[in-house]
Amino acid sequence: MRYEYEGVRLAPERKVGAEDRLWRFLKERFQGLQERRAPITGEGRIRMGCFGQNHPYSSEEVVQDLAEARRIRQNQSLGEGDYLVERANAQEEGVGWQVSFEQTKQAEIPLSEKITDVQNLPLGEQLELYKTAIFYQFLGKGFFIFRSALFDDVKNGVDNLIIDKKSGLPVGAFDEVASASGERYQEKCQRILNQNLQGGASLKYGLSLKREGPNAYRLCKERMINLPLFYLAFPEKELREGIANFSPEPSNRERDALVYFLVSCFLQSEYLLESAQLNKTLKERLKAFQEAVKEVLSQESDDLLARVEGVMRTKGTEWKSIFYRLVKPTPKQPKPTPKQPTAHPTTGPKRR
Repeated sequence: MRYEYEGVRLAPERKVGAEDRLWRFLKERFQGLQERRAPITGEGRIRMGCFGQNHPYSSEEVVQDLAEARRIRQNQSLGEGDYLVERANAQEEGVGWQVSFEQTKQAEIPLSEKITDVQNLPLGEQLELYKTAIFYQFLGKGFFIFRSALFDDVKNGVDNLIIDKKSGLPVGAFDEVASASGERYQEKCQRILNQNLQGGASLKYGLSLKREGPNAYRLCKERMINLPLFYLAFPEKELREGIANFSPEPSNRERDALVYFLVSCFLQSEYLLESAQLNKTLKERLKAFQEAVKEVLSQESDDLLARVEGVMRTKGTEWKSIFYRLVKPTPKQPKPTPKQPTAHPTTGPKRR
């Protein structure tokens, strides 16, 4: 199968040191997509620089978005490695950055390639990379899994975009929750589910596939709306153990993680599909996501699909009840009405 993207010049090879197994596994997948001329960086992020020169945005608009993403990222104290590599890519694509050659060379090595151990990254980014690797292991034959552009990550709260290779359509987006319990976890779950009920996620720098023949597709750049947004959490202990013991050849640990992630997605889907106010496009994409995942799993391993369906049958009701209590907090009790002074039964209130 041939995947093309016209007019995209790939970033030069970057020299890196020794890497852990998880990051090496992901880099191989990202490089494979680059070889097919997908508009992504070496870190798997959608390249904002490819959207300039009125394809479909002006160069000035892309530059402004990069600057805004940088400001937000700095406020979050997450470093600017991703921003720097986006700036280098933007100049490479002719977006119009006025930087010297020496500045561009320094910007070629992003933060994620300076750090060779994924476990040294912030917890949320660890989960993003771990989940991406798990999905590539088991769903890579049926889906493209891209990391979102830096702007959409920090501005629109979307970490990943997943595209069904069969239909060419985006079927969902993901946002990671660094903690699997607590007040912050509950608040983020509520926010994401409310966002879905109000129309779903949006991406300014989105991608889809356009069929150009029986076995040929072209990646198209476009703004996207009405994307189902799934939130994924994972216990910190299991996350650190999963990264430290990651196996490129899937083990039971990776299979358990996949089942955990997919059951969470399917439960969120069921909750949203029960809503009468759900956007029509979003509802269709939720159903398409479930059907496409089940089809890919059935081709990959009947055992995996059976496990996901088995957990849904045996634990679904219990988990759903917990889930519903989580996303539907108890309404606040109205404040008691202050008592009014009681008039004397015979003389009435005293006059001043």
